[in-house]
Amino acid sequence: MICRGTEWADVEWYPDGSHIAFVSTSRDHKHEVFRVADAATGSVRDGLSRRCSDAVRVRNGTVNWRVLPASNEVIWFSERDDWGQLYLYDLATGQLKSKITSGEGNVAELRRVDEKSRTLWFVGNAKEPGRDPYFRHFYQNRD
Repeated sequence: MICRGTEWADVEWYPDGSHIAFVSTSRDHKHEVFRVADAATGSVRDGLSRRCSDAVRVRNGTVNWRVLPASNEVIWFSERDDWGQLYLYDLATGQLKSKITSGEGNVAELRRVDEKSRTLWFVGNAKEPGRDPYFRHFYQNRD
């Protein structure tokens, strides 16, 4: 779990308080599982999972996922195309629905998601041709 001060940063309560979404990471950081727990019963359902031969880098030091309870979806970070991009998954089935970001460069930090307008804001690097790839830039992406 990632902490900001005294609070966990990678835990999201559903707006109605019925469920909590979180990511479990193996001790060697080679396996992560996105999970949703029912607040009333305590039952936990596994959703997405990711394994790597070296340490999982889905976070880049920050939280790069969001649960979207109203549409029963989750935004998940992956380096499946050699760049760190965001993908949209169906939360009920775990099936990939669409790739959200694309192109060269990495999504470094998912900052905000407006579920109603299907807009997200993120910090990225190496996405601007001719600029220092270590410089970070702020982007908006609309579904």
